[in-house]
Amino acid sequence: MVDLPKMRFANRLISTLPAEAIAALAPLLEPVMLEVRQSIELLGKPISHVYFVETGMISVVAKSEGQRGTEVGMIGSEGVTGCSIALGDDRSALETFVQIPGRALRVPASDFISLLSQHPTLQNLMMRYARVLWIQATSTALANVNAKLS
Repeated sequence: MVDLPKMRFANRLISTLPAEAIAALAPLLEPVMLEVRQSIELLGKPISHVYFVETGMISVVAKSEGQRGTEVGMIGSEGVTGCSIALGDDRSALETFVQIPGRALRVPASDFISLLSQHPTLQNLMMRYARVLWIQATSTALANVNAKLS
């Protein structure tokens, strides 16, 4: 078995979890490389994986069907994709893609849903992070409106 106290995670969300949540999550984490312009989530489509970013940057884009999108947030080593899952939805309301290449640890969405129900601390952390993304998106929208008015 892996010695969890010696494990180090570059993703800050994972590193804040209690040992029992890390112990449940760690075996499911698959290291992946993030390539520029790689799609992570598509508008209205099922979320296949949750990505805990370690290096690089993922853009969060608000978009309407057939329309150009507007960047409303970014996810780096402090965050995770797939927050809709923690809110009870398996589909993305936004699009995400890799803006700066790097690496991440990903988990299949179905496994992550099971973990959320078994580990309330993980569920709570994901919901709090979803709130942070919501604040980031609304602040960006407000800044964009103010920029157009000036």
